[in-house]
Amino acid sequence: MLESLFGNQTVEKILFYLSIHGTGYANKIAVDLGMPVNAVQQQFQRLEKGGIVVCEYQGRTRNYTFNPDFALLTELQKLLSSGLRQMEQTELAHYYRGTQEEAEWAPSVRAVIIQDGYLLVATNGTTDTFLPGGAFLPELGAEGSLRKHLADQFQARIRVTEKLGFIEQKQPMQESRYDMDIVLRAELQNFQYPDRPKGLGVRLDFYWHPIAKIDQMHLVPEGMTELVLKAA
Repeated sequence: MLESLFGNQTVEKILFYLSIHGTGYANKIAVDLGMPVNAVQQQFQRLEKGGIVVCEYQGRTRNYTFNPDFALLTELQKLLSSGLRQMEQTELAHYYRGTQEEAEWAPSVRAVIIQDGYLLVATNGTTDTFLPGGAFLPELGAEGSLRKHLADQFQARIRVTEKLGFIEQKQPMQESRYDMDIVLRAELQNFQYPDRPKGLGVRLDFYWHPIAKIDQMHLVPEGMTELVLKAA
């Protein structure tokens, strides 16, 4: 993705890894991302010499992090953040796997469906409101997972038009659980506002909510409202 800018794919992967994890050492990064340890060590030396990363010893282990004094650190982090937003979901999950190797990893895929200024949302009998979707199914990928869930939930036929981003959260009451919502913009091909989809065999209630009053509902998870408004 950014290989031509960074010079090689190993550097690209290292920088994406540090962008997500904040810190890392060569052996672990090599294992998590399936790269030769020597190649990772060589590129860390190059990045350290260029002032982009700094090294701290933890015992005999060289642990690397971004150099806070690097003049272009803010621009680099923005570039990496943009790259992560454009990354395929399966590849993105691979980067996160290192952090969650002993944790319960629970990615989901959600749809932003907007028609005539109204957003399609769902509730399940609580005060929480969420976007239609369900669990990420690795064998189907993000788009395939979304199509299956919406078809199962209310016989929807959709066309995915854009990858909007993702929202990661750690469950406060479950220290070992991490959730990530992969958010896609989609168009309904067999429903039109104000038609209200009826749930099929699921305890979900679907309805259209005006975008202009999005702050009047409790849309979860945190950060989803901002992502929807950017897409509106």
